[in-house]
Amino acid sequence: MPRRQPGDGLSYPGMRNVRKSTRPGGKDSSAVGRYRRKTYVLEPGQIARVKALADDKGVGINALARWLLGRALDAVDNGAWELPIEDVTVKRLAIE
Repeated sequence: MPRRQPGDGLSYPGMRNVRKSTRPGGKDSSAVGRYRRKTYVLEPGQIARVKALADDKGVGINALARWLLGRALDAVDNGAWELPIEDVTVKRLAIE
């Protein structure tokens, strides 16, 4: 298996500073450029699939996740995919 580069293997300004830039006392996040850390909740199966695909293709997980999310958002924006949204009524007890 190829050795991974620092961060996610991409070459971009500040790539060696990505991890430190988001921690207290780390380097200025402006060194990272357009990338920021953000946490989203995923299902264990999704995490495993992304990791397996990244390992298989020899690319960084973060780079793959950005690519996949970008393509999905593009598909929604251009109408190729429609979000399966339904209205739901929720009742709750109003306690004063």
